[in-house]
Amino acid sequence: MHKNIYKLILMLLAAIQPTAWASANWRVNIATLQNGSIVSSHTTASSGQQVTLTVVPNEYCHLKAGSLVVENTTSEEGDHPTFASRRAPAVGSFVSLSQTGTNTYSFEMPDNDVIVSALFFEEGGIIVDVETEVETPGQSNILSIDIEPDYDTFTATINVVEQKSGNMVPCKVRLPQSVTDAAGNVFEVTTVAAYAFFGQTNITDIYLPETTEPMNIEARAFLLDNETGENHHVPIIHTPITLLDDYALMEIFSENYVASKMMGIVTTQHNYRTLACGVDVKVPDNITVYTIHAKDNSQVVLNALGTGITIKANNGVILASSIDGRHTYEVTAIPSDDRPSGMTPPTDNAQTYPNNLLIPVVSERHFYAQRNYYILKNNKFYPISMEDADKCCPACRAILHIPY
Repeated sequence: MHKNIYKLILMLLAAIQPTAWASANWRVNIATLQNGSIVSSHTTASSGQQVTLTVVPNEYCHLKAGSLVVENTTSEEGDHPTFASRRAPAVGSFVSLSQTGTNTYSFEMPDNDVIVSALFFEEGGIIVDVETEVETPGQSNILSIDIEPDYDTFTATINVVEQKSGNMVPCKVRLPQSVTDAAGNVFEVTTVAAYAFFGQTNITDIYLPETTEPMNIEARAFLLDNETGENHHVPIIHTPITLLDDYALMEIFSENYVASKMMGIVTTQHNYRTLACGVDVKVPDNITVYTIHAKDNSQVVLNALGTGITIKANNGVILASSIDGRHTYEVTAIPSDDRPSGMTPPTDNAQTYPNNLLIPVVSERHFYAQRNYYILKNNKFYPISMEDADKCCPACRAILHIPY
C-alpha cells in the first residue's frame, strides 16, 4: 500500500514539475562511420554539460570539411520521462559545435539525446583541367594538371602537366592559386615540382598566381624540352608585380631572365601609380615615367623621364597611363650586371635619378607616423598623419618624402 502511494506521488510530481527531470542523463550516440571514428568524452551527459568529441581518421583518411554534426533526437518511449511541455526537437535540428583543437570539438548537451555523425574520405591526388589561351581562332587546348595536396599544411604541389585535349598549338596557361578536393577542402598551391611541365613544348607563356610569398619552384620545373639544341624553348613567365624581382633573380629562372622573358603584371585603379622594383624594368611604349623634384623648396613638380623606357632598379617613380579606371599592363625585367640571378633583391634607395623625392619600397615597409611622407591614392598624394601609426606601403611602390 505504502509502495503504491510513493509511486503515485512521484508520478504527480513529474506531471506538475517536469523540470525536475532536467538533471537526467541524455545519451550521446555515435553513428556508424567509415574510414574513421569519433570518440566522445561522455556516453551520457546532463543538460548543459560540455561534451568533447575527438575525431580519429583512419590512416590516409581525413574528415570532410563541415561534415561533423550533432543532431537532436527524440528519446524512445520508456527511456526517459517525456512530456509535451519539454519534448525534444525532431531529428534534423543541429546542436552548435565548436572546434577546440586540431581534431577536437565540443558542444553543450541539450535536453535530449543526440547522435553524432561525420564523413571521412581517403586522400588522393587532385586533377584540375585548365583551358589555355590560344591565339588561333576556333582552336583550344585543355591541360590536365595533377596536383598533390598536403593535408597537414593544406598546401599543394603541381606534379605533372599534360595535354588533355585539343591540338598542340601555341598557348598560354594560368596556374591555379588554390584547388579544392572532392570533400571541399581548399589547398593553396605553393610548389611546382621538378619537370612538371616537361614535354609541353606548345606552351609559350606561364602565369604564376597572385600569392603573398613566392612559390617554391623546383629545379627544371618549367623545362619544356631538352636543355640543348637550337630549338630549345624558353617560355615567358608572368608574375604579380610585387614578386617580379623575387622570381627574376631566382636561379631557376636565369634563362628566362637573361632572355627578357620575365614580366610583372601591374594592376592600377587610375592614371597614376607609383613603382619601385628590385630589378631594372622596361615599361610599355604607352606608359610615361616620372620622378618628382622640389622647386624652390616650396612646391614639387613632375619630371618626365620618357615613355617606354627602362627604369633602373631600386628607384621610386610614377607611371602614367592614358586610362583612368581599373586596368592592367606589364613591365619586363631587364637583366643587368649588378643584378645577377641568385641574389636577394636589395632594398636600398639607388638614387639613380638626381633630386628625386620618391623613395622606393621594394618590400613592404611601415612608416610609424613619420613627418612629410605621402602615399599616392586616387591620383593624389595624401600625408601619413600621426593617426596612421600602423600605415604601411606595399611592396613595389614608392612614397613621396618632402624634406621641408
